[in-house]
Amino acid sequence: MRSILPILASVALSACATTSGPPKVEIQRVEIPVVVPCVKAADIPEEPKWATENLPPVFTIFDLTKALAAESIQRKAYVPSLLALLEGCK
Repeated sequence: MRSILPILASVALSACATTSGPPKVEIQRVEIPVVVPCVKAADIPEEPKWATENLPPVFTIFDLTKALAAESIQRKAYVPSLLALLEGCK
């Protein structure tokens, strides 16, 4: 048994030493999706100064109602421009 062990070890080591030639190099092209913004910062419309931001520290309910009505008109003009800009991203 002791004489067989070195022979088995040398056979096992010699099997590991044999190769079938140099390793084959294979070049593959991998395409990775990259997030690209569809809207440029210059295209984003500037947010208007909302009417409720200009209210004085002490205001009446009449002043608040006028400011909210004006802000409603501002939003009706501003929001469609943002939606039109986002529509281009689809």
